[in-house]
Amino acid sequence: MLERLKALMQAELQQRKYADVSERDAQQVIVARQPVFDAKGRIWGYELLYRRPQNLVSADISSGTVATANVIINGFEAVRPSLKASQKVLINFTSDLIATKGITLLPPEIFVVEILEDVQPTPEVLQALAATKKAGYTLAVDDYTGQENLKPFLPMADIIKMDILGLAPRDIAQQMLRIRAARYRAALLAEKVENEQIATVCRELGFSLFQGYYFSKPEIMRGKKISTSQAVRMHILALCVGDDVDMNAVSDAVLHDPVITARFLRFINSAHFGLRKTIRTVHHALTLVGPITFMQWLCVNVLATLENSLVSHEMAFLASQRAKFLESLGKRLAARQALLPDVSSSSLFLTGLFSLLESVMRMPLQEILDGVPLDDDVLIALTGGESPYTPWVKLMNLYERGEWEESIALGKQLRLTEGDLSAAYAKALEWSAIFFQGP
Repeated sequence: MLERLKALMQAELQQRKYADVSERDAQQVIVARQPVFDAKGRIWGYELLYRRPQNLVSADISSGTVATANVIINGFEAVRPSLKASQKVLINFTSDLIATKGITLLPPEIFVVEILEDVQPTPEVLQALAATKKAGYTLAVDDYTGQENLKPFLPMADIIKMDILGLAPRDIAQQMLRIRAARYRAALLAEKVENEQIATVCRELGFSLFQGYYFSKPEIMRGKKISTSQAVRMHILALCVGDDVDMNAVSDAVLHDPVITARFLRFINSAHFGLRKTIRTVHHALTLVGPITFMQWLCVNVLATLENSLVSHEMAFLASQRAKFLESLGKRLAARQALLPDVSSSSLFLTGLFSLLESVMRMPLQEILDGVPLDDDVLIALTGGESPYTPWVKLMNLYERGEWEESIALGKQLRLTEGDLSAAYAKALEWSAIFFQGP
């Protein structure tokens, strides 16, 4: 369906002689995703953050709407591999896009219309939203903090996204009570949740959805010790790090962990490889995938099994995505002989992979990595210091937050183009989805 819509929109762009948006522009759409959790820590959906080509700014509304929808679909195709059937995709909509009903080009069972905080409740916009809701779309009011212009949208909203950044628990409670006093039936989404403590407050107040970076800023549990199973898996990670990896030692260690062994055999027998015969031994699987693919797979899956909570699962997915994103960017520069000599693609992979290890295990990073022979420059960057890998950590964070101008500017300093960023992110999402797909 999406492929058909895309083809129709490309045809309409050509018919209207809107030449500024080419196939090359569509391929260079910059897109990122931010997870939205439910109260049980499950992924309810993702907000799709995208940067449309600059030449759409001066387009007429009709052509611009179609072109923007085309951009959105290109962005959705990038994040689609990581979506489950029941998950939603939230997209910001401006007044112009709402009025021209551009959302109707997209499937209602997937997409959620986010009404931006600067949208004015004109009769035209209200009428268009009513029709959109009648067509089966979910409506969300974005960044609500009591603005007068957003109040007319609240009765028809299915979700109210409340911006709680910087608010004390008492202020959050008062804002929520004002919304509830008006008897709106919308679900409440706590937006810009920055840590676990605020997430807990919001759960207690009755918020049902959560978005923000609290999963990457956990409460560190002082005095917590690594369990026996975690110690075994950290030992496996230690064997995987370094220039001289003993594959026999790694293979033996994997065989002592039934969970990792089962995951690896399931991975090698998945549709991704398309093998005709079932592979039943770790040794046989190793000979098929090769050491590099195996080492990367092993690192990702060891991380994914360190904790069993649903939020930790998302963090493990994000860590694997970060690892491949940075590695892909490094390889692109290396192919152009533009990668600095004190930075390597393999160390960039580990930088991304270990960037959320503290969040997964809720322990200080230096304690977790004690005994792991990690490059000093990587560890310095991960703990907030300055090293050749620090700009890469910053680029990774900026890109995930959808801070496009800053991430593009920093990318240029690292000799990366917008196309590099977009292609590497799409590849990282697809690659991570392979590891985390169900049995």
